[in-house]
Amino acid sequence: MAKQATAAKPEAPAKLEKDSKLEAIKAFKDWGNYLLVTTIAALGWVAGSTAAPPANVPHPTYLNGLLLEIEIFLVAFSAIAGVLTLELVPIVTEKINDTTESIYKITAPYQLIYMWGKVFRAKLKYVCWPQHFLLILAILLHAIRSLL
Repeated sequence: MAKQATAAKPEAPAKLEKDSKLEAIKAFKDWGNYLLVTTIAALGWVAGSTAAPPANVPHPTYLNGLLLEIEIFLVAFSAIAGVLTLELVPIVTEKINDTTESIYKITAPYQLIYMWGKVFRAKLKYVCWPQHFLLILAILLHAIRSLL
């Protein structure tokens, strides 16, 4: 019995795979920019709300004030994580090559103080996840605080 020739699956050209990763990092950067701008606006809005209590609260309570401070803290740290996320994007983009599986798996080397000091390594997920998580917590806390 003769062996049947099996048609090998044509592999996607490496350039197309690299281009798709570059498109992914571009979309990630755009999303990060929008989220950071929104977070900064939310920080200004929340921090500005300390001047007057909500309309449905005749006088601010200790709990309401404490929750507001926690909310400001969460939004501020979300913004910091957003800045760190956007700082990693160019480094990750430089590391994309034909063998890159995912932009989230690239380890980016960076130094805390410009070009001096110890070289640290981080992945996008290390900073984008806290950015999203802290902002979601702040939104939930804002909703709870508005019900008090």
